[in-house]
Formats: sequence, structure tokens, C-alpha cells
Amino acid sequence: MIFLPMKMTLLFLMKELMMLPHAGETWLGVGHTYGHEEDEELAPGIGFNSVMLASSMELSDDFTQISLENNDVIDMYTLIPLYKEELEFKKRYGANKLLEKLDRFGIGEIVKVGRKNVGNI
Repeated sequence: MIFLPMKMTLLFLMKELMMLPHAGETWLGVGHTYGHEEDEELAPGIGFNSVMLASSMELSDDFTQISLENNDVIDMYTLIPLYKEELEFKKRYGANKLLEKLDRFGIGEIVKVGRKNVGNI
């Protein structure tokens, strides 16, 4: 196994997510998760095993929505890294409940390695 720094891992992950709708003839939206179902971390030593797409908590629609000439809109999402327990919580109770819980503990969209795991609280 090749270990990559977290920044490189996140870039590869973003590329995979960017290509997924085209390759899989599917779509991605708020609350969708992507990553490892098992204990495997996205990068060594960070604890996160997946990410969840969410609307930005920091930026306005002016920065997160692109209007095309044909009136279609492209939404830009935030990737929130999740611990295994948070992914399990999201599957059991839904993305909105997890986002509420993250907000209650002051966890935003800025990635902080070693942050509190709210999945088992």
C-alpha cells in the first residue's frame, strides 16, 4: 500500500467524486457519502474513513452555485470528513441529524485532523 499525505489523498478523492456521476451515470447531492465502509482510513493517522457532501456553511450561494446559459445550475459542495462512527450515525439517522450534531459541537467545514468524533456521543 502506498501512503500519501492527506492533501494528496483529498485531491484524489475529489477527482474520484468529480468523475463518479459520468462514469456511473448517476448524480451526487447533499448527504451522499463516499469512502471506505471498513475501518480503513482515507490517509494514515487521520481517523477519517469517508466524506459527506454538504452545502457550504461558510460561503453564500454566489460562490457555491454556477448558473449556466441554458438555465441549469451547478452546485458546489463541501466535503466533510467523517469517522466510521459518524458514517454509521448518518446511515442510521440521516445526514440532517449528523449535520445538526456536528454543528452542536462546533464542527464546521474546515478540516481539523484529530477533531472530536461525534458519532458515538
